[in-house]
Amino acid sequence: MGAGQACAHDRLYPADLDLMAGLGGLNAYRFSVEWSSIEPARGQYDSDTLARYADMVRACEARAIAPIVTLWHFTLPRWFAERGGWLHAEAVPDFVRFAEHVAAALPAPRAWISLNEPNVFVLAGYVAGVWPPGLKRADLALRVMGRLRAAHRAVLPVLRATGAPVGIAHHYGSMVSDSALSLAPLADLVFNRSFLREPADFLGLNYYTRFHFAGLQLLPAAGPTQMGWEIYPEGLEEALRLLGSRRLPIIVTENGIATEDDDLRTSFIAAHIAAIRRSDADIRGYFYWSLLDNFEWAEGFRPRFGLIGVDFATQARTVRPSARAYAQMALNASNGERQARQ
Repeated sequence: MGAGQACAHDRLYPADLDLMAGLGGLNAYRFSVEWSSIEPARGQYDSDTLARYADMVRACEARAIAPIVTLWHFTLPRWFAERGGWLHAEAVPDFVRFAEHVAAALPAPRAWISLNEPNVFVLAGYVAGVWPPGLKRADLALRVMGRLRAAHRAVLPVLRATGAPVGIAHHYGSMVSDSALSLAPLADLVFNRSFLREPADFLGLNYYTRFHFAGLQLLPAAGPTQMGWEIYPEGLEEALRLLGSRRLPIIVTENGIATEDDDLRTSFIAAHIAAIRRSDADIRGYFYWSLLDNFEWAEGFRPRFGLIGVDFATQARTVRPSARAYAQMALNASNGERQARQ
């Protein structure tokens, strides 16, 4: 399945940001740059694409929306993949040169995220084999994890030189088992903690659901969302306790639900914001995933995560009631913080 133009945000972002700004209360926006569009051939950088991303940063700032820019969000240029992807000996230097061009071309955002969910990329591409390159090789998974750690460390000074803080977006999955003999502790160690000790200025946290194990088997997802995920806001508290042990600021960089039931989306957001409020971690922000319905990797266009609905045939946008409810939650939280400081 191809993504095509997906939600055409690269073309429609001024109008999409206008919709976001019009909601009130939403004062930050996280988006990613696309490596394959910026560097379609090795060493050849597209100045028009870089200029567009620079304009996206300025467009956010012009609307009093803080831009948070993610450098790498799973996809790879074809030339990079054909050379062996992250397993190639020159993978990290290639990534550093890409980062240097992006950092030089874009106005400094409020924060950078070097890597999005590297643990998910490794699991899906090299253990489960459901994403490219479609392998089930634990040995290669470990090598790619090492390369991704090295890639983060290598671009850290490049991105910090812009004056903006840098972090990784960690994906945390709550793990539970019905027996003492279980893969859950190992899964927690490898999946939740593998990138947690990397140097960073803040910690990004992506949290969605809980995973159930029966002995040595991971059970199929059987929750009420379009992804089959359980709604378990208590897992967000677990994640915040774990990340809080680093004594760094935390930004919840993703938390969301795929559903056609917009009332369920609103209650999901409220329950997870309540979980954040119960935490004593140093939390600097919360991002719902996502602003728009989009192309959801292996699942395609079926899951509807967006606060704003997208008709993919016409690219028409529909602001869902959950978007207005979420904006009001954010506005109430902001007003409460101001009153507390007075």
